[in-house]
Amino acid sequence: MPNELVRLKEILDNALEQTQNLWIDIIQAYEWIYAIAKILENKEELHAQVVRSQYYGLLGSIIRWQKTTDRLTSYIQHFQKVTTSYSSGLFHCYWVTNNSFL
Repeated sequence: MPNELVRLKEILDNALEQTQNLWIDIIQAYEWIYAIAKILENKEELHAQVVRSQYYGLLGSIIRWQKTTDRLTSYIQHFQKVTTSYSSGLFHCYWVTNNSFL
């Protein structure tokens, strides 16, 4: 292998080793975002109140988890802030299906 590639591999291995403790948080945050996206996708065409309940149920679980650790605090606080600022219209699209109100 060329020296440049050997050096690049060393740099990458070192970076991954130094950041390995961060990956668990990245994976956790990804799992939450994926779960939230699945709820909001609403493939089952659930009633708006059900979607809202599932969303806030998951958000509540995330907040309870955060109270047990200091990890992902700024991420969770930002997510709460955005949810609060958009909450009045966040579930509006689920109230209307096929041009009729549920």
